[in-house]
Amino acid sequence: MNDYSAMVGSSKDDDQGLDAGSVYVYDLNESDVYQPFISNISPSAGPMNGKTNVTIFGNNFGDSQENGYVLFGNRKAYSYISWSDNKIICLTPESHTSTVDITVINSDGIEHVFKNAFAYYDKIYPHDPAIDDRFGNYVSISGDFGIVGSYWDDDNGSKSGSAYIFNRQGHRWVEHAKIKPSDGEAEEWFAWSVAIDANYALVGCRFDNEKGNNSGSAYIFKRDGNSWIEQQKLSPDDGGPGDEFGESVSICGNYAAISAYHDNIHGERSGAAYVFKCVENKWFQQAKLFPETGAAYDIFGESVAIHGDYIIVGATGYDENGTGAAYIFKRDGSNWNQQAKLLSQDSYAGNVLGYNVSIYQDYAMVGAVGVTDNGFRSGAAFIFKRDGEQWTEQAKIIPEDNEEKDHFGRGICIYKNYAVIGAGFDNDKGQDSGSLYVFKREDDTWKQQTKIVPNDGASEDLFGLYAGMSEDYIITSSIHDDDNGDKTGSAYIFNVNDNQVDNTDIKQSIKNAQLAFYPFDYQLNNLCQNNYHATVEGDSAQYTLDRSGTIYSAFEFTGNNWIHFPQNFIFNQPTDATLMFWIKSNDIRRTSILQSRDDNVIINNFSIVLDDTNNESGLSMFIEYVSSTGIKHTLFETPFEPDQWTHIALTRNDNTYELYKNGQLIDTKTDDNPDLPENIGKCFWGKDDRKNFVGVMDDIRIFNRALSDSEIQFLYHIKSPRFIEIQSIPTAGAGDWDSFTIGNHTYIGVSNLKDNDRSIVIYQWNGLSFEEYQVIPGSVAQDLEIFDFNGNTYLTLGSKADNQSKLYKWDGEFFQYHLDVPANCNMGNWDTFLMNGEAYIAVANAGEYNEGKHDYTIDSVIYKFTGTKLEQIQTIATSAATAWEYFSIADNSYLALNQNYDQEEQTHNNIAKIFLWNKTEFELVQSIQTSGGRDWEHFIINNTHYLALSNYYDDKSHHINSKIYQWNGEEFIHYQNIPTHSAVDWEAFQIKEKYYLALASEDKNGVVHTDSTIYQWDGENFQKYQNIRTDAANCWCKFTIDDQHYLVVANGYKDNSYHTNSKVYQWVNSDVPYNYQSISFTPINDKTYGNDPFPLLATSSSGLKITYTCSNPEVITIDDNMAFITGAGDATITACQSGNLVYNSATPVHINVHVNKKHLLPAQNR
Repeated sequence: MNDYSAMVGSSKDDDQGLDAGSVYVYDLNESDVYQPFISNISPSAGPMNGKTNVTIFGNNFGDSQENGYVLFGNRKAYSYISWSDNKIICLTPESHTSTVDITVINSDGIEHVFKNAFAYYDKIYPHDPAIDDRFGNYVSISGDFGIVGSYWDDDNGSKSGSAYIFNRQGHRWVEHAKIKPSDGEAEEWFAWSVAIDANYALVGCRFDNEKGNNSGSAYIFKRDGNSWIEQQKLSPDDGGPGDEFGESVSICGNYAAISAYHDNIHGERSGAAYVFKCVENKWFQQAKLFPETGAAYDIFGESVAIHGDYIIVGATGYDENGTGAAYIFKRDGSNWNQQAKLLSQDSYAGNVLGYNVSIYQDYAMVGAVGVTDNGFRSGAAFIFKRDGEQWTEQAKIIPEDNEEKDHFGRGICIYKNYAVIGAGFDNDKGQDSGSLYVFKREDDTWKQQTKIVPNDGASEDLFGLYAGMSEDYIITSSIHDDDNGDKTGSAYIFNVNDNQVDNTDIKQSIKNAQLAFYPFDYQLNNLCQNNYHATVEGDSAQYTLDRSGTIYSAFEFTGNNWIHFPQNFIFNQPTDATLMFWIKSNDIRRTSILQSRDDNVIINNFSIVLDDTNNESGLSMFIEYVSSTGIKHTLFETPFEPDQWTHIALTRNDNTYELYKNGQLIDTKTDDNPDLPENIGKCFWGKDDRKNFVGVMDDIRIFNRALSDSEIQFLYHIKSPRFIEIQSIPTAGAGDWDSFTIGNHTYIGVSNLKDNDRSIVIYQWNGLSFEEYQVIPGSVAQDLEIFDFNGNTYLTLGSKADNQSKLYKWDGEFFQYHLDVPANCNMGNWDTFLMNGEAYIAVANAGEYNEGKHDYTIDSVIYKFTGTKLEQIQTIATSAATAWEYFSIADNSYLALNQNYDQEEQTHNNIAKIFLWNKTEFELVQSIQTSGGRDWEHFIINNTHYLALSNYYDDKSHHINSKIYQWNGEEFIHYQNIPTHSAVDWEAFQIKEKYYLALASEDKNGVVHTDSTIYQWDGENFQKYQNIRTDAANCWCKFTIDDQHYLVVANGYKDNSYHTNSKVYQWVNSDVPYNYQSISFTPINDKTYGNDPFPLLATSSSGLKITYTCSNPEVITIDDNMAFITGAGDATITACQSGNLVYNSATPVHINVHVNKKHLLPAQNR
C-alpha cells in the first residue's frame, strides 16, 4: 500500500484455474481524501507569512505542474516544491489564520476543490516528554489557555501524573505552566481528567487515597499573573474507597462538577456527581447529584459537563444491557434538580450512550461509542435541544465514512454552532491512528464541515480520542503519539473561525454598532457624537489613572458623585444589545454600579450591583432587573475581586444573555419568561440609595447588537495609545540624544558626560533594535547636534571642558573629525540651524573657571559654518547660558536663549531672551522671567506658534511651574502653567492629529528617581497623559522609523552612579498587531562537574533580553546569563523572552545538558 493505492492478494482465486490466485489494486477516490492542512511547523515562531509549507493529497493532479496551479482562496500558491498525481507540496501565498478553500487546477484545467481546509494548526508537546507519559489523555480549552493531562507522568512517582497549561500568543500556543499536586504520590493518575475555564484549572485524580483506597480527589489551580497556583484540594463529604472521585471534571465560572462514577448510592458502582461552588476563594460542596431512579452498575458519572445553570452527566451502564443514558440537572438557587433524562430514539443494548457528554446553552451532545450502524463500535453522537424545560433529540450524527471500531463519539464538545466529535480508533493513517470531525449547525441541521486527520498521523496515535473547543479554537490530542518516544503523546490546536476578519474590519463593525462610548479623557462626552453626553451630579468630576497608567483617563467615583446618562437604556428594550465597561472597586461593601430606573426604585429597573450582604458568598456582581409587575429576574451572579481592574461585557441576543469577564465568556443565561422594565430614561452610574459607588470606571460602551467573541476580545485588549520601553542602552551620564537618517538607515547618537573613551556613541537601527555602530572619544561630552548642509551630514560634540568641543563630518560610512568649535564650559543645548540657505551654530557658554572660581558671565557665540570653517558673526552677553532654540514666524527668524543663573544677583531667577534676525545680527526683542530656565521648545498647533519654557529651580524649590507662551502676532504672552519638578528639557511632537510635549525631569543631585511626563493637547491646554520613570533625565529625542514613532531619553544618574541605562520607547496602539519574535539558543556540549561557569548564548530576534531557567538546580544554577555547575546529572535549560506591548512572547527554547561526574585519579597518578 502507498498513500493512495492499495494492493490486496487473493491467493486462491479461481478465475484462471483452481487456486490460481489474483491481486486487486484499489485507488482511493477523491471524495475519500481528508482535508489538507497548512502546516506551520518550521522552528521559527510567528504567523504564516506567505511561505508556509502545505501538503495536499488527492488524485488526478497530473504527473507534473505544467500549466497547473493551486489557489488559496483566490490567490495562487507562492511556489511549488513538488507536484505529483496524488500529492502537491507548495508554499502559501499569504497569511491564513482560520479556514480557506483550496483549489487544485491541473494541466488539463480540471478543478479539485477542498472546502474549508484548515489553514493553521499548532502541534504542542510538553517541555519534558517521557516515554509512556500519555500526554493528551484529556484536554480542555478556554479563551487563550488550554490544558492537557499527562496522567502517567512520573514527577511524583510512577504514574503520579501532571498537567500542562498552554497559552496562545498570536497564532502560536506555548507552554505556560506544568502543574502537579503538592501532595502527589505514585499511581494516583493525577490529570486523568482536566478542565479549564478563565483563570481556573480543575484536575481530577481518580486514584488518590484521600478517603480510602482509590477514593479519588480533584484539585483547583488558579492563575496569578504568569503562575498557576494550587488553590485547593477537593474531595466529597461522603467519599469512600473505590469511588474514583475525579473520573470526569468540568468547570464553569465559580461552579465545578466532578464525578465519582463508582459511588454506591444506588448500589454497587451506581455512580454520583458532585457540585462545588467557590465562595471567597474557597470551594465548598454544594450538592451531590444522582438519578431519581438509579441502579447498580449505572456508571452514572462516566462523564460530566457544566455550562451556566445546567449540568449533564453520562451513565453508560444505564439498564442492564448497557444502553446508556444522560441526565440533565438545573440549578435553582443552591439546589440542583434533575430536569431531564436523555435516551436516544433508537436505544439499543450496548450503545454506551453517555460515554462522553457536552452542553452549551440550549444544546447538549451525548456520545455513544457502542452504536453499531456501521459495524461494531462504529459509534455515533446525539444532539438534544432544550425548549423550555423539555429536552428532545434533534439529530443523530454519524459521518459518511464511519466504520467498524472507529469509536466515533468518544471525544466530543459542543460549542455555539459547532459540534466537534472524535473517532480515536479511525484507521485513515494506520490502525487506530484516529480522526476528528467538525459539524456545523445550519438552522436545525448539523452538517459535516470537515474531517481532520493530521499530516503526521500514524498507527495507534489515537488522535481525536478527546476534544474541546472555545472561541475559535479546537483542541484534541494523540495520546500515543511517539514523536518524542513511545506513547509520549501530543496535542493539536486548530483555528476554525471561517468568518475571521482583520482588525480593520473589526474596528469598522464595532463602530457601526456603537451607540455610545465614554472614554472619560478629561470629559464626559459621548464620542459617538449623537449628543448623548453624560453629566456629573453630586461632587465635581474627578479623573484619574486608567488601567494603562495614563493620567486623567478614567472617572473616579468618590462616593459623593455619580454620572447621569441621558439616553434610554438599551437593555430596557426588547432588542439585541451589548454593554461594556472597565471597573475597579475600592470598597467591599454593597453598592450599585448601574441603575436604570424611574423614581420608583422598587419596580421597573435594571441594575448591576456589587453585594456582600451574604457573608458566605463574599463580594459578587449581580446583574438583574425588576419588571413593572415587580418580578425580579437575576441574570447573573459572579464573584468579583475588588482593587483590581476588571472588564465586563454583557450581551443580549433575543432572550439569551452572555456575560464576559476580562474578555472570556464565563456564563450564559436564557431568560425563559422575559418581562423587561418599561422604557425609562434615567440611567445612573455609581448612584445608590444606600451607599454610592467608590472606585474607578472607564471606557463605558453601549452597542445595538450582541458583539461577537472576537469583537469583545478586541475591545478587551485595547488600551490607551502610549509609549512603552523596547530597549535599554548603557550610558554614562547621558546628556543628549539626536537622530538622523542616511540612505535607508536610521541612527541615534548619545553624548556621555562621564566616559571620555565613549564621549559620543552612534547606534544603528537593525529593524528590531539599535546596535552600536561607532564610538567617538572626547572629553566631558554634554551636547550633541546632528545637521545636514550642502549634501553632507555633520555632528557637533559640545564639551563641558574648555576648547574641547568638536565638529565631525560623515564620510559615507562613519563620522570623522572635521574641525574644532571654540566654546567654554558648555552646560546646555546648542542649536544648529539653516537660515537663508546658510548654516549656523549657536553655542551656549555657561561660564569658565578663573582662579578657582566659576565665572558664569561669559559671552555665548553664534557661528556661521561654511562647510570648511566657522566664522564668528556675533557674541551675546550671557550668564549661565543653557539652551538656544531657533525658529521662524512668517519671514522672520528668531533665537530664544535660556539662562540658568544670574551671577550679579546670585539667583536662579534670571531672564530668558528672544532675539530677532535683522539681516546682519540677532537683536533682543523680548525678555521673559525664568526660574533656573533650562530649555526652550518651539512648536506650532493649528497655525499658532508656542514656546515651552522649562524652569528648574527658583532658589527655594524644584517644584515650580514651567510655562507655555503663545505668540499673539507681536510677542509671546503667558498661556499656561504646568507644575513640574526639576524640569530640564521639552520635546514637542505630533502623532496623527494629536499634539504632545515630553518633559525630561531631573532631580536635585540626581539621587531620587523622578517621573518624566508626556502631555497631550486637549484642544485648549496641555494635560498630563503618561508618566515614564526616568533617572535624572536630561533630554528627550523624538524620531520616526517606517511610520512608527519613538522616543529616547538620556538618563544621567541612578543609585549614586552615572552609569545607568538610557531607554528607547515606542508608541503603540493596542489594536496594532504584535510583532513576533523567536529565540536562537546555541547548543551546549556535555560538561563535567568541576568545570568553570559558562555563558548561555541565546538571542531573540527582537533584541529583547533573554531570561533563563533550569529544571534541576542540583545540577546547574543560573545567574543572569551565566550557568554554574553544582553537581552531576541532567538538567534542562530554558531560554525565554516574555515580550512586551510591541513583541509577543517568544516560544521558549529548551536545551538538555548532561553533566558528567568528576573523574578522580588514584593518588599515584595525581
